[in-house]
Amino acid sequence: MTPFLDRGERVSEPGTETCAMLADLGWRLAGDCAGRFGPVEPVAGGIRVEVTGPNPFRRTTTIRTEAEVTGPFRASVVDVLGREVARLSDRSVVPGDTVMLTVDGVGLASGVYVLVVQAGREVVSVPLTYIAG
Repeated sequence: MTPFLDRGERVSEPGTETCAMLADLGWRLAGDCAGRFGPVEPVAGGIRVEVTGPNPFRRTTTIRTEAEVTGPFRASVVDVLGREVARLSDRSVVPGDTVMLTVDGVGLASGVYVLVVQAGREVVSVPLTYIAG
């Protein structure tokens, strides 16, 4: 692995080890990787979170959440230092509620962010990569 790609360089066949590593990190897999490992959808007791839009994304991406608990629901995007950069939702939910979220990259620098979804006492974190430009 190299730390940077040259202009125009791409990796179209990342290999089994790279796909497994990305799956372990919680990335939603596509292409050949998805065929080997299937999509990764973090689930924690009372919350189901699925990135339905692109990840990495350039402008916006969408996330579908399903609550299986009653109580407060909060979704936000934090940077790698743990600072909240966007509040996506702050409401109450009941079991069966579906909340669609949109992450807008306007004002963000390129990089890795974390979507943090809290419902009741349950918390799910999903990595998101934003590419400016």
